[in-house]
Amino acid sequence: MPQINEILSWIENHSVAVDLLKWSLVLLLAWVSGAFKLLRLLTKRPKLKVSEIVSACAILREPHDERENAEKAIFLLNLEVVNPSRTLVVINSLEMKFASTRPFWKRTNWISAVSLPSRVRIEMGAGTKVMRNWFAHFPDEIAELTVDGRIEPNDAQSGYALFVTHTFGSWNPKVLDGAVRVTCRALSATGDKVNASGQIPVMTDPDRLEVMVPGVLDQARHPSSWNIPARF
Repeated sequence: MPQINEILSWIENHSVAVDLLKWSLVLLLAWVSGAFKLLRLLTKRPKLKVSEIVSACAILREPHDERENAEKAIFLLNLEVVNPSRTLVVINSLEMKFASTRPFWKRTNWISAVSLPSRVRIEMGAGTKVMRNWFAHFPDEIAELTVDGRIEPNDAQSGYALFVTHTFGSWNPKVLDGAVRVTCRALSATGDKVNASGQIPVMTDPDRLEVMVPGVLDQARHPSSWNIPARF
């Protein structure tokens, strides 16, 4: 086993090699530290979740402009944004695209959420629970039921958002096993984007959605709510 004196002598006689080894270790530690910092940043980014079980879709198959294959699709999505970081996150926009029946480029372009005509109501036994929603305010003075997009550090906010589309032919939503696949994204004030996907069940009776959101069917039939940038 080498003695201490032999080790010190070797270091003195190989000072250049020792310096190279030292700086190599410093660079390695700096790289590892940076990699861990990047990993922490990635794991601390906001996360978006689509709650499939409490979301719904209704499709109105009604002729429009002499087109028999016209559809108005109403997506009522429950979206949650989780902020695991130590800084405030401000969400200022929610968007969605869905799977269409086109043979190529199956996904549509992004569409933005539109205002709800009323608060979402869920029947629970003999009672009715009024649910939270994103951004929209109503004259009921229940401000705590409106998610304003500000997500505090280590916090999460969830609520309903409404998306309405008016399509024809192969641009119509693709219903597979009773559900339409959607991809949603939340855009923050700093430009960050987080995505999430889900299978949204299609209601066989659209009137059930009207019970959940009074006025939603009339709103979906009005051209001002049709929100799809693609043209057919």
